[in-house]
Amino acid sequence: MIQFQPKRVKEILNFRESPKEKENRITGQYAHEADNKIYYQVYGSKNDPEIHVAEYDGEKYVKPDNNCVLKGSLAAHNFRVFVDTNPNSTTRLKAVGGFHTSYPHPHLNASDNLDILDCHDPVWPNLGKKRFVIDKKHPAHANGLYIFESEDGKKWTTINEKPVLSDFTLCKDRWGDLPIGTMASDTLPTAFYDHNISSYVLYTRANIKLGVRHVLRTTSKNLINWTQPTLIQCSPAFDSRHDNLYYSGVYPYPKEDFYIAFPPHFKNIIKDAEGHHREYYNEKTLVMVSRDGIQWKTIGEMFVHDGSNPEWGGHMRAPHVLGFKIIDDKVLLHVHEHFLTFENKMVLYTLEKEEFEGLIKNALNSIP
Repeated sequence: MIQFQPKRVKEILNFRESPKEKENRITGQYAHEADNKIYYQVYGSKNDPEIHVAEYDGEKYVKPDNNCVLKGSLAAHNFRVFVDTNPNSTTRLKAVGGFHTSYPHPHLNASDNLDILDCHDPVWPNLGKKRFVIDKKHPAHANGLYIFESEDGKKWTTINEKPVLSDFTLCKDRWGDLPIGTMASDTLPTAFYDHNISSYVLYTRANIKLGVRHVLRTTSKNLINWTQPTLIQCSPAFDSRHDNLYYSGVYPYPKEDFYIAFPPHFKNIIKDAEGHHREYYNEKTLVMVSRDGIQWKTIGEMFVHDGSNPEWGGHMRAPHVLGFKIIDDKVLLHVHEHFLTFENKMVLYTLEKEEFEGLIKNALNSIP
């Protein structure tokens, strides 16, 4: 197992500057870079999320006045922007976001009510849950994942009238179908146009059961019709009792035909039926590679939380890799430090490209 040691370079974005940014400890969650902009969540005192943006001016990321680009939508819980490199695309920027829930919900207007149906819950199977129907558009995008588009990265509209995926989407693993309700919205999805297969790819969360999170993969030619989401395959094998891949962290490797991922990982032991008492351990960021985006091999790790850094404060506050790119001879990682605190920020880390690529390609050669 390779122990990657990225170099901490500098802070690139402080999530705690404006009065509203200082109100809620969730602010900054799932920040990510796209088109020289960093998109990040801001939660006010009412726990009502918005998406704000900081723009790169050639030297640093700057927050413009009135920099809120999405509000009044539950898509702000998991909004993920990407540059659409499909040669047939007519819009430069796309995004995926949306939450599947039902009433009562503190951020939904009862006048916008839709019909609701029973939906299995693999996390709390004995409680049951209700979900909005998916055959209508919800004004707050509360009945599944929607696809958004924009030319400037600030004004966003949906390209489809209905959600494209939801809790009612049937998912599967290698051996058969998973229960309805396995696909979850409470995550950072990954989406991009994959030139290797001439399709869009989406990775999102699978809630397998209480304390166990996995990753689903699905593809689409048009961003509306998607294949059945399927669990990725992991080597070493995923432990379905205790493992957690908190989100996928997948990126197509630039100018290559393989993929790399930096998923936050931890193990979770549930000590009571209600899930109130847990033990977290083996907390780290994995470095995984794949030739096809389906079968993944863990080749290394970074940001290992071994108890020696008390500032991390557990798996949720350990550094999370939320951006990856290569410029000249450097691998650049955008890392969220001190998540779930009021001192969280985005920080630039680097690795040497030649050494990093050599390790990656040697690992790929060992994959059958």
